[in-house]
Amino acid sequence: MATLNKVACETAIDVGVNACTDISGFGLAGHLCEMAKGSGVRIDLHLLAVPVYPTSIELFGRGLRTGVTLSNKESAKNCVELQYPMPKEKEMILYDPQTSGPLILSVPGAKADLLVENLKARGVRDATIIGEVSDGAASGLFVRDSL
Repeated sequence: MATLNKVACETAIDVGVNACTDISGFGLAGHLCEMAKGSGVRIDLHLLAVPVYPTSIELFGRGLRTGVTLSNKESAKNCVELQYPMPKEKEMILYDPQTSGPLILSVPGAKADLLVENLKARGVRDATIIGEVSDGAASGLFVRDSL
């Protein structure tokens, strides 16, 4: 949310992106579910790798959330599988709606490190690998760890 997406978009095109979406009103889980279901793939998300503002977990812990956070969770319930139990305030990170949110970029695995390196070189300091995409009978979002 703190960086405009223009540089990330240009860099992804240069490296060779397979898919891209912004994290906006449907939250991280909603957009990853759209990508997984639309492409018939499994996405394994490493929640620990997702850049998060530290105070967001504290605010969720106090019961603060947007008006659509819970409806985002409800919409994604048939797609998201938590591999480990996690506290609700950490789980809510998956469903938090963003406006002008960051981009989710999917590139072939062999190009992932190059993409992150190029993004950081161009000033996108929070660029990181947050998961993997694989073919499989079970399409959807599989959350592999907790914050």
